[in-house]
Amino acid sequence: MIDWARSGLFRRFALWMGLLAMAPVLMLGAWVLNLSQRGIEDAVLELQTNLADKLATGVDDYLASMERGAAFILGTLRSNAPWGDKTNLLKRFLDANPDVFQIAILDESGRELLKAYNPDSPLAGAAAPPTPPSLRAAMQEGRRLLTVRLAAGLPIVDLYAPLSSRIVRAEVCLKSLADRIAGERVGGTGFAVLIDGRGVPLAYPAGKLDAAQVKDFARWPIVSLAKAARSVGSESFVAPGGRSYVGAYAPSRRAPMAVVVLQDSRDAFAASRSVKRALAWAAVGVIFLSLLGAGGLVRHLTRPLFSLTQAAQRVAQGDFAAKVSLRTDDELRMLAETFNGMTDQLRAYAELQVDRLLAEQRKTQAILFSISDGILMVDPEGRVLLGNRRACELLGWDHGGSLEGERLDSVLAASPLQEAILSALKSPRPGTFRDVDVPNGDKRRYLRILSHPVVAPENAASRGFVLALRDVTVERELDKMKEDFLHYITHDLRNPIGSAMGFLDVLLKEVAGGLNVEQKGMVSSVKRSLTRLLGMVNNILDIAKMDAGKVRIQLNPLVLADAASRAISILESLAQRKGISVALLGDRSCEIRGDSDMLERVFVNLLGNAIKVTPEGGRIEIEIKDLGGVVRASVKDSGEGIPKEFLSRLFGKFEQVQNHSKGGTGLGLAIVRFFVHAHLGRVWAESEPGSGATFLFEIPKNLCLDEEGIVRQVAAALK
Repeated sequence: MIDWARSGLFRRFALWMGLLAMAPVLMLGAWVLNLSQRGIEDAVLELQTNLADKLATGVDDYLASMERGAAFILGTLRSNAPWGDKTNLLKRFLDANPDVFQIAILDESGRELLKAYNPDSPLAGAAAPPTPPSLRAAMQEGRRLLTVRLAAGLPIVDLYAPLSSRIVRAEVCLKSLADRIAGERVGGTGFAVLIDGRGVPLAYPAGKLDAAQVKDFARWPIVSLAKAARSVGSESFVAPGGRSYVGAYAPSRRAPMAVVVLQDSRDAFAASRSVKRALAWAAVGVIFLSLLGAGGLVRHLTRPLFSLTQAAQRVAQGDFAAKVSLRTDDELRMLAETFNGMTDQLRAYAELQVDRLLAEQRKTQAILFSISDGILMVDPEGRVLLGNRRACELLGWDHGGSLEGERLDSVLAASPLQEAILSALKSPRPGTFRDVDVPNGDKRRYLRILSHPVVAPENAASRGFVLALRDVTVERELDKMKEDFLHYITHDLRNPIGSAMGFLDVLLKEVAGGLNVEQKGMVSSVKRSLTRLLGMVNNILDIAKMDAGKVRIQLNPLVLADAASRAISILESLAQRKGISVALLGDRSCEIRGDSDMLERVFVNLLGNAIKVTPEGGRIEIEIKDLGGVVRASVKDSGEGIPKEFLSRLFGKFEQVQNHSKGGTGLGLAIVRFFVHAHLGRVWAESEPGSGATFLFEIPKNLCLDEEGIVRQVAAALK
């Protein structure tokens, strides 16, 4: 059964198919929504703009009719008719135009000379309006002047017209016009406001503007636009109180007034929100259907892949009989057929590999059974994973039974052998070993234990340890024989030579009697031969000790130049006989920790070789350099030099340069290398044929001995 919910491939396919299906829907929906919203907003603004323009046109028409009436009045007053007729005409005009509630004749200063009014008007007998500042200039230019004001809460228009040296003022109440404007409605909350040139509301519906809004109305953004406008316009804005409005404005072309149409934004764009909701639900429906279709399509497309995946998992578990059957007529069917062919090949290969593994296992078992060393493999917890017959024999186990899975500390009896094996497992050191004396009846048996960690090649993870058990009884007996031989050489060969050299010294000092020149020469020749023989014996003894591991190093503070000086003193007479000068150069105060006897022997061997190859009258230089962490010493001769092909094997045992042999065993440089390596240093030679040779070695400064007497560098020891 395929778990579609947990399938990463299905989820990714479904996600991308869903995105591909939803992207056009979302883009089209956003475009339609934006288009419809802009259309609705444009329609609302156009409706308000048309209404504002219509109302402003109505104001202009009304003022035009008032101006025609003013023209009639001026014509009547300018006629030559008697004042009685003129008065009757003015009364009839006031009766016919109830909005004109008062007509007055003013002098040039604006003082009333004559006044006629409509007694039926609520404003009849009202106080005269203040004289406008621009009246004098307008009269001098012979043009009419219109001003707007509020009186008793009603909008009033004052019309001034020149009459010879007099001024005619007609006061018109715009109550009917204001009622008509206040009665206009836009939607549920829209209304119209008539404002004067300062932005003060002259007419508006009751309850639409409170006292604070009326007071601050001139500061509304749309009012500021309306005061400065010369044509109609619209604007969306936020009123000082924080409420959002959308509105339009239209200025009057005949008077300093304008009509402003206002509507709450939420009410104005309610249709837009309805369209948004409808489109949102439509988009949700389309997206749902798209995702449903995409999921079905993806499921159909990925089903063959899941079949292949399940078959591959069975193959990974070792079921090579797994097959995939697909009825599609495309590349997936070809893939399934290829997969089935692969499983057939894998099944055949697995059967072949099983036979090979069995054969390899039999070979491994035969090797482990035949090998002369005991082999044990244990896991990190100390459980035996593998053990050969020889290991069982050496440890005294009954190898007829299986020890696999047994803990090594439980199957080993408490003994020095158990302690050595467990210690080797706790701290395995490749290249090191432990020898254990195991009682074996009336004989002694020595077992050598070597341990090495086993790591996985792919990630270096620890898999356990391999123990090698080797019977080294014969080797130990040979070592005992070698020690006896060294003892024989020391006491039965070197001691007589030393005694003979002592007697030769007595003869040379003429303690036992005088010697002639010829006798002294013979005695000196014998002493030189014995000295050379003693050096050979010492070299052989040193090499034997080194091979037997009997050389022990003692570290003490010393000045390396002092060791070189002592070597020069020892070989000074030999150098003087050949007329060779030996110079000690460099840093004479550089101090290290080392074995004084070993380093003196290094200088003696190197200087002795240099004296041998340096011609008479030549020069040898010994130089000491402090290089920071190490000290470098060099011995440079002025001999014939060494061919390059011999430089790499100079420090081997019994190695001598052809045609350069001056006597000796060929062990001096091997001893030099051993003593330098014992100080964790390095030694090498540099030479150009015909230009002499230079032997160099370096000794680290920070040396110490650990608990086991092994030389370590201090930093490494601290780690």
